[in-house]
Amino acid sequence: MKKKLVAFMTFAVAGLCALVVPMISGGANIVRAAAFAAEDETPAIMVILGDSIGTGYGTTGYNASAVQNQTALFGYGKIIRDTKGYDVRDRAVDGAETKDVLSRLENHEDTRADVAEADIINITIGGNDLRAVNTIFRNAGYSYNMTSVIAECRAAENAEEPDTTRADIVLDYMRANIEQILDLIYELNPNALVTVFENYTPAFYAASAIEAMLLFNIVFGNSDRPGLDLAGRTIISRLNAEVWADCAANYPGTMVLSDAYNEMMINAAGEHTGQTIRSLFQFDFIHPTDAGHAKLANILMATIDSTVRSTAADAFVTKLTGAQNDLTITVVERFFDKTALVYTETFNINNNAAGIYAVSSELATYSVYVNTKGNTQIRDCYIAA
Repeated sequence: MKKKLVAFMTFAVAGLCALVVPMISGGANIVRAAAFAAEDETPAIMVILGDSIGTGYGTTGYNASAVQNQTALFGYGKIIRDTKGYDVRDRAVDGAETKDVLSRLENHEDTRADVAEADIINITIGGNDLRAVNTIFRNAGYSYNMTSVIAECRAAENAEEPDTTRADIVLDYMRANIEQILDLIYELNPNALVTVFENYTPAFYAASAIEAMLLFNIVFGNSDRPGLDLAGRTIISRLNAEVWADCAANYPGTMVLSDAYNEMMINAAGEHTGQTIRSLFQFDFIHPTDAGHAKLANILMATIDSTVRSTAADAFVTKLTGAQNDLTITVVERFFDKTALVYTETFNINNNAAGIYAVSSELATYSVYVNTKGNTQIRDCYIAA
């Protein structure tokens, strides 16, 4: 599980005494309560924005009109709904580019309303921008030639101070759209967790002669929307490392990246193969199969489960004989899906002690300051920075 990311949107301590947690004598013991509804009993709302990866295109039973009419879910959205019980609203659109997601957030009232209400917002976007590189280059006044673009990308990787390449033009174009998308999302909903699938590399090796012929046509096609090519793979790596990572740094704790790029290269034995696992993709080499969507669902659920929305601490003292007392500290982690986990540790302390105590969860170790001056009174209790 990933190291926790804490979004300290609230740092409330009041009200934790209502959480009944068994007391344990002696230090270094932890009681973990079952997850429970931390805010209310309605399911968490998750909204999906993006392209055909988000719609579940090509998975079992897929129906485009059912997605757009919100009458059925497919792909990883359905898996997460069935596993977690979230209210999943799929506002992705087949074929969408970054400019289309931006337009939808500006003009589609149902999408705007869902985003404003969401607890979790998931984005999968970018692949169709790379398929449209010819158009992007043309609009920027460049001609498109795959061989020269690949050569530019490779030269830039090896140069100490590379000149601007057509890859930079595509990245700058996508960055401008992505930053506007994020600004609109946080304008509509500043408190949601925004999760982004880092772009993965489609399966670019063939399992048969027929696939090899199809792959040749995809890679070397000369239409206005050529398939993701070798240059695209270079751009994907830079898109993740530069654009998405930079954007995540601008929204610490509330925007989290899910590493689909590497996870889609891990086989059933848990080995990182260095190339995308072919069985996770449909015949078009781009869209995930049912197995691929199961992988994406697991990646996203792991991100949600390891991202804490807020934490709070409380403590009480149990009087013992002599100059010793038991100090019981409770830490509650609240998550964006309206669940929470409770952790408790009990320490043997001197009367009127003040100090910092370590309380560990599955995600982190918290340093909790407690001042017990006044016999069994708690003068102060908070999670130290």
